[in-house]
Amino acid sequence: MMINHSWHAKLDNTDEVTERTVVFTAVAESTAHPYIVEIHRRTQLADPRINLSKVHALLALLVHERLIDRRQFGRSKPRYVLASRILR
Repeated sequence: MMINHSWHAKLDNTDEVTERTVVFTAVAESTAHPYIVEIHRRTQLADPRINLSKVHALLALLVHERLIDRRQFGRSKPRYVLASRILR
């Protein structure tokens, strides 16, 4: 899978870039559409300093930037998947 990482150029804070990259990678490397708790568990393996609230905030930002999509059906918990425009 080829992933376009050009969105890094828009960022200027190195720690924030690292955290966004860790969360983005947790979603990108998933074989299913993970829940936020699973994404948090994966980010903890890469960077234990990223807490659950930070994952929530970063996922919201990545959804806003249209890098990932939030999928929710009915009253189920939301799941996250790479935006199709990233998979070029």
